[in-house]
Order: sequence, then C-alpha cells, then structure tokens
Amino acid sequence: MEHPALRRLTYLGRALHNSNRQVALNQLDLDSWLPIVMPNESRKFALLSGTQRNQFQDSLFVWLGQKAGFDRFSVDSLAHASYREQTGHDLAFELHTKGELDTRWLVSFNRTNDDWKLSSFTFEFPAETDPDSSSDEVPGKPKGPYIETELGGRILAGTIAKVPAWPGLSSTEATSIEVTIDLAVAENGLESKLAREELKKLGPKPIPQVLNRIVLLPLDGSDDRLGEVAALDRILQTISGRVSTIPMRTFGGSEGQDLLAKQTNAIAAWFAWWKLWGKNWKGWREKTGLPDPNERPPGRTRG
Repeated sequence: MEHPALRRLTYLGRALHNSNRQVALNQLDLDSWLPIVMPNESRKFALLSGTQRNQFQDSLFVWLGQKAGFDRFSVDSLAHASYREQTGHDLAFELHTKGELDTRWLVSFNRTNDDWKLSSFTFEFPAETDPDSSSDEVPGKPKGPYIETELGGRILAGTIAKVPAWPGLSSTEATSIEVTIDLAVAENGLESKLAREELKKLGPKPIPQVLNRIVLLPLDGSDDRLGEVAALDRILQTISGRVSTIPMRTFGGSEGQDLLAKQTNAIAAWFAWWKLWGKNWKGWREKTGLPDPNERPPGRTRG
C-alpha cells in the first residue's frame, strides 16, 4: 500500500497539466523550495513581504511547469517505491515508474500540521545510447558525440535543423496534425493536455512536424520564446516518453549566453535522438517499455 505522501506528486502533476497555480503550490513545503528560486534569500516564506511572496510563488509555478519530470509522475504508474535515508527531510523515497525502471525519481517530504508536503523532487535517468552500437563495445562507453550535463548525466549532441516529414503522411493527415499541435501549445491547460494525448495516439507521425516548428523558433534568451519551445518540448515528451530537461534561469539570475547555450543543447538533443530512433520506433518502444497508445487495456469478460 502506497504512502499517503506520494499522492502529493499526483496532485502536483494534475495541477501543472491544468495550469492550476494554487493547487500546485498547496502540495509544496514552500520553505524548502525558496532557495531554488531565490538562492540569496535566507528568510522563511512567512517572513517575506506580500509582494515577495507573490513574486516567489509566481516564479516557482513557472519553474515547475517548465521543469521536465514534475508533470510526468503519477502514482498510478508507480512500479516500485522504497524508503531512503532521510537527509534533512522528514520522509524520503526512491521511486521507479512503469516503463522507466532505469529512471530513479528521488522525492522528499516534510511534515507540516499533520500533513505531508513535497520538499524536493529530482530524477536521474540513464544516459542515452546509440541503438546501432555493437555488442563488443565496452559496456557503458557511449558511441557518438555527447554533452555532459550539470546533473552528472549526458545528452546527445544534436543540430537543430529541418527534418523530413513522416513517410507516406497525406496532406490531410499533416493538416490535422498541425491543428492539433496548435491546440497542444495553447494556454488552456486542459485543452492542451487533451491535444497532446491525441498526438500521442498517432505514435511517431507528428514528431517531424513538432521538430520543424522548433526550427522556426530559435531560442533568443527571452522568456516568451522559451515558453513557446518548452510547449513543443512537452509534446515530444508526451509522445516519446523520453525525459528532457531545459535548464531554467534562477530567480534574479544572470546566466546569460551560458544558459542559452545549455537550453539550446537540450533542445538540439531531440534532433539527435530522432536521427537515431526515428526509423526504429519499434526498437524505441521496446527499449523504454513505451506502451502502444492505441492498445486497449484488458477488460473483464462476462461469465
């Protein structure tokens, strides 16, 4: 039986999908998240001014919505959970979800007024590998160019450039996909979520069109452009099940061109991934355990 604290993750994911700021923030131990968004602030949340509290909550909600992983976890997909040693938190778990058993979700909670609030959430996913690598290569040694990330992992080094359309796609299908992509990047949380799920049902077919939209939206350091690209990144994650993390600016930070380069690298990795797996979608599904979106779950038969 799952620990009740884990429900906080499901509520958080749903709130982010539906762009419900207040519900999302209600799942969090805000004091624990304050240093992430405001690293130079030493006061507790309750001691901030009203303006500072609102500014912090707005920034935190935006950060959560653009951070990969937060909206992808659901207790319904939980395959395994184990307690971890508590390091500064009241409760900690290591989680694995179905289809992503190589991905570790590390979550911690603090107890507040007889209730659990999420105090940290990180994930560690395996390095991406080339599907054509030969079996006699040294285990763990990647083939091809990779970029090391600040989290200790690595991503494929790619180039953002136009890709061919999905083979055999009719003009009618392509137009329908474009319309659905428009809905998926809209502001409406529920509408965009439903549109992403519709695209997911099509398997890999929409991916080239999503990638080609990214080509037309080069990152320029502005929050508006980043938001547009992040919405397309979210579509790709929904379809593929691949985890992507776009580095975000910290509150009051001035990372500048260095941050822009890291963001561009994260997006470019999609193009390298597609080059490796676009012609081997069956292999990608087998590697990740990605379910067939059109396959109905087995139901009960009448006796």
